[in-house]
Amino acid sequence: MHLQLDSLMTIVSIATGVLVMGTRSTDAHSWLECTDFRGGQCHGWQRGWDAQHRDQLMAWAIKGASDTKAPACFPGRQNRGPNNPGFPMARALPGQTLVFTYMERNHAVRDKPRPNPGNYSVHWSASTTADTIKTRADLTRANQLGHDVSFDDGGCADIGTEPGRVRRPCWGRLTVPKNAAPGRHQVVWWWKFARTEGHLEYTACFDVEVLKPGEKPGDKLPPNEASRWLGNKPLFNPGYGNDWFDYASQYTYSAKFKADVAAGRVAPKQRVN
Repeated sequence: MHLQLDSLMTIVSIATGVLVMGTRSTDAHSWLECTDFRGGQCHGWQRGWDAQHRDQLMAWAIKGASDTKAPACFPGRQNRGPNNPGFPMARALPGQTLVFTYMERNHAVRDKPRPNPGNYSVHWSASTTADTIKTRADLTRANQLGHDVSFDDGGCADIGTEPGRVRRPCWGRLTVPKNAAPGRHQVVWWWKFARTEGHLEYTACFDVEVLKPGEKPGDKLPPNEASRWLGNKPLFNPGYGNDWFDYASQYTYSAKFKADVAAGRVAPKQRVN
């Protein structure tokens, strides 16, 4: 009975999200590909991760400053929205730095005549019992970690043939507050895309399980994701005519590159706090 109810709720949540998204443009969208990138692999994902990268299930658009009552998270993923099986939340100790990634989707290098992709901020909920960031109005300076950061990290690209660019995701970093209580915390990545030109804003909601002293995040890959990292054929996004690629399978990370990421030498300015 519980399985049937859970399945029904999942279907309703997805259907609701698709219906709402039909009224919102998604033509300048991006989301978090990974919320805990370590050792050349991903160990954390945003809520409701879709392995096929279907835009209508990944990108949540907000109209802008006037849309104060808009949900901060994708419909059905608010109030402890579930992570899909095989794509768990990030796990970290207080004070630990998490590396997150997202695709530039041509907005950093080819989005003419709009070359400025805007900035993003990261917002942290101190509560471990419920979401406290529910609407756009709740995305405030009081719960923001550090400062705004440029969407363009200066080197990322989907294609990688542009001068000074490499075919890789864009990088960002956040540090878990040192006083964070053990438990599950809501986090919101809020991208203000070219807001001055009337474009939409986008959010990605994810969770961080803050660990107790002595606990370790672990580095074992979830079963569903492990197979993709072993070079299996990636799942393409039908909406992009198979031009979309799975960075987990398409990128090659050298030992030096992994070390540079761990040391913060890749896109060093992309640290929110």
